Amino acid sequence: MENKLIIDEFNIFDFECHENYKSVRIIDEKANFPISWLNTQGYCEYSLYLEYCQGVSTAPTQEMVEGTEGHHRLEEKFKETAQTSTFEDAFELSKEEEILSREMFVIDTENGIRGFI
Repeated sequence: MENKLIIDEFNIFDFECHENYKSVRIIDEKANFPISWLNTQGYCEYSLYLEYCQGVSTAPTQEMVEGTEGHHRLEEKFKETAQTSTFEDAFELSKEEEILSREMFVIDTENGIRGFI
């Protein structure tokens, strides 16, 4: 099995930051929000309002710091053996053999959503 690091081919989009909402981008004249907001909405919709509309932030907990460090270590270990690939190349290879990628950037400018899955 090959590890594949899918390169971000979506930096070609020009965008502006939304004037009122943190993390919202204007792409092709449409508001575009991070896909991670869907998860946040699932457990506390009000926190979206507080953080991204009102600018309220909280200090990270020890668990959050440890979790971030753990994810960083896993990402670095993955990158040790991962080969850079485009989505198309990785998709074609996956028809022949098993591949593994930790995350991949997706964007839908028509529906206004973007992020890593």
